[in-house]
Amino acid sequence: MKKVVSLMLALVMVFSLAACGGKDKDANKGKETTAAAGSEETKKEEGSASGDAETIKIGLCQPFTGPNAVAGEYSRYGVDLAVEEINNAGGFEVGGKMYKIEIVEEDNEGKPEITNNAYNKLIGQDKVAAIIGPDSSGPLISAGPLATAAKVPAIGTTSSNPDCTTVGGEYVFRACWIDSFQAVVCAKMAQETLKASKVAVLYSNADDYSSGLATNFKKEFEAAGGEVVAFEAYAGADVKDFKAQLTNIQNSGAEVIFLPNQAGELPLQIKQIREMGIEAEIMGEMSWDNPNVPELAGNENVEGCYFISLFAADSTDPVSQAFTKAFREKYNKEPNTQSTMSYDCVQILVDSFKRAGKVDDSAALRDAIQATDINLPSGHLVYDENRDPEKSANVMIYKDGVPTYVSTINP
Repeated sequence: MKKVVSLMLALVMVFSLAACGGKDKDANKGKETTAAAGSEETKKEEGSASGDAETIKIGLCQPFTGPNAVAGEYSRYGVDLAVEEINNAGGFEVGGKMYKIEIVEEDNEGKPEITNNAYNKLIGQDKVAAIIGPDSSGPLISAGPLATAAKVPAIGTTSSNPDCTTVGGEYVFRACWIDSFQAVVCAKMAQETLKASKVAVLYSNADDYSSGLATNFKKEFEAAGGEVVAFEAYAGADVKDFKAQLTNIQNSGAEVIFLPNQAGELPLQIKQIREMGIEAEIMGEMSWDNPNVPELAGNENVEGCYFISLFAADSTDPVSQAFTKAFREKYNKEPNTQSTMSYDCVQILVDSFKRAGKVDDSAALRDAIQATDINLPSGHLVYDENRDPEKSANVMIYKDGVPTYVSTINP
């Protein structure tokens, strides 16, 4: 009997020690998990108790692969710079708590259907509080209604087709101006800067951005007394030979050729215009503000080409200068429209979170974005009733492959 009792006592001691050891191990495991990544709950509890910043997830949906991958690359540059500045400063305060930003990236390849999948993942799986991007109009028109249905604010970077916000719904915004304003500016640039009375347009009928801007430009230029002598379409990014369209343009007597197309499609078009000896001047819109354009088309081929931009690196504005300096120091590159709009999006969201006073109320965040009134590297921004910004445009010219400021056109 004594042996049985002794054996039982021994077993009890073994299990007790094991249990104690298990608790210590679990406790250490919990500490290790929190230090590395941790569950959201643990991070929030420890953040509140210790005063450390909690984390807000923001989605970044851009074309990191495909023909417009350089836009995704420069968008990432702008977002990463903004997040680094904010997080290195300790984060930002909302409702008495400090928060830092975590970016969750999704590659949309520049395609509407993949953008839909990316938005669904960011909203349903990653639980982001807001989404930055995409850059193009077609993908945002497609995915915007998903953001509104889920009540997750989304801000397109350079998606300028008016349908982006009207179709997207009340939770969809943009950081750039809309095509109707861009068309007005481009028409003014053709007439006042280039002194043209006859213009030809080469555009993609497979791209909402390109076709929308081309149509609006034609309307504005003709309303101002100009003549669009050739209006030539091609069937999207897969087209590599534009000689048929350019022959029609060459025979039209156009003084200027307007190319409102995606940056990945421009170099071939510019080179073929030059190769055919067409003497008309060439002009474009904000997608021209892309390092791949002079790099792939050749500096000599873009020399003297005019385009409009939301940002000028040689601006004398103090906010712009500070951003340009920081960007150059971090990347040893020049900031462009895409990187600037993406940086602006982060600043718009942080400013809106602060004014909303809470991070878990999407309606309050939406209302705060709508009420934005802020100075950004691209200039002063306020939103109209359609969630479209009212911003100025910069007329730029390529000199030795470098975008150079010419003048400003206000709304």
